[in-house]
Parts: sequence; structure tokens; C-alpha cells
Amino acid sequence: MLQNLVLGALLGLLAAGCGPSSAKGGKELHELAAAMDRRLQVAGDVAWAKQASQAPVRDAAREAAVLGRVADLAKEHGADPAAAREFVEAQMAASRQWQGELLERWRAGEPLPPGTAPDMAAELRPRMDLATRELIDAWAAWISAAGRTRFRAIEAQQILAHLKAAGYSESAARLACGVVVESGGVLAP
Repeated sequence: MLQNLVLGALLGLLAAGCGPSSAKGGKELHELAAAMDRRLQVAGDVAWAKQASQAPVRDAAREAAVLGRVADLAKEHGADPAAAREFVEAQMAASRQWQGELLERWRAGEPLPPGTAPDMAAELRPRMDLATRELIDAWAAWISAAGRTRFRAIEAQQILAHLKAAGYSESAARLACGVVVESGGVLAP
């Protein structure tokens, strides 16, 4: 409950345009943070499916295929494919981190989500593909508004706060935003 209140307050501030990122791309930054959150939500379901099937967290072939499509999505937006790849690689690292953490919790005795694990091929891959497309759409809108492809430290802090308030670990949240911080920007501990 407290997490939801904190998340709501943070989202309200971002949506209202408060803070240093409001001058250029504040609304888009909020939408990008929400897209990053949605992709990590799907990653949690992927972890559940991997727990059920005992599949490894990393699927290098699948990641390579996704990264190939990311370049095409970036081109559709007139964005730099290499920058898009770097951004999505950071999201993949965050997803792997989050999946690994969930698997550790479940193996330590924390209860699994109720019901049956979702099917990886039939349900989760299409959801992850959609989440990745929405992520690139939001990222492209943000870079168009902000005029750059890397977060400033304050923007990364806002995304970090959003993801942590949504319940993700510090490690996963930092991986999602820290890799793409503009030169000279450092995320405070």
C-alpha cells in the first residue's frame, strides 16, 4: 500500500512536470519509466515460466533476435539503431537481474504466484514483444522531446525511484537506467 502511494506521488510529480526534467521531455520521461516498468512486469512472468520449466534465465538466441528487431523499430522512428540497442540491452540486463532475483526467492521458499505459469511461446513472447515495441516507442518519443539519447543523472534518479516504488530491486532498477546515463552523470547510491 505504501509503495503504491509513493509510486502515485512520484508519477504525479513527473506528470505535472515538476523537477529538473520537466523543461524538456518530462511527460515523455514519465511515459518511458512506465514502459520500462511494464516490460519488467512481463519479465516477472517470464521468470515464473522459467521456474516451472527449469529453463535458464539467459536465452542468447532470443535476445539476439529481439535486438535485431530493435534496430528496425528505431529506424521506423528515425532514431539511432545503436543507441536503441544499447538502451534495450540495459532493459534486458535489468530483466535478467529481476528474473534471477525472483527465482532465488522462490527457490528459498517464497510462494509462487497463484495459478499456472504462463506459456512462454504462446503468451509471454508476444507480450514481451509488445512491451519492447512500446518501450522503443516511448524511448523514441522521449529522445525527440529531450533532444538526446542518454539520461541525465536526475532523470535516471527519477526512473530509478519509479522502478523501486513499483517493487523492483535497486539492482534491477539501476541496470535499467544506469547504463544509459549521459557522460559525467553518476547515480547516487
